[in-house]
Amino acid sequence: MLDPGELIRQHDQLVGDLLIRGEDAIHEHLELAADQLIRARAAESPPAANRGSSTPH
Repeated sequence: MLDPGELIRQHDQLVGDLLIRGEDAIHEHLELAADQLIRARAAESPPAANRGSSTPH
């Protein structure tokens, strides 16, 4: 997970980018945020093989 300082930096950059580039900046920010959340969740979750299977054999 990102540390608070990095989150602040990213959002400060977003505000500046919005003023210059408009909606393109928000789309890029949302893509980056989604990628970071997916990676963070993947790092917290054990691999599927270790969680067992609900599919009958």
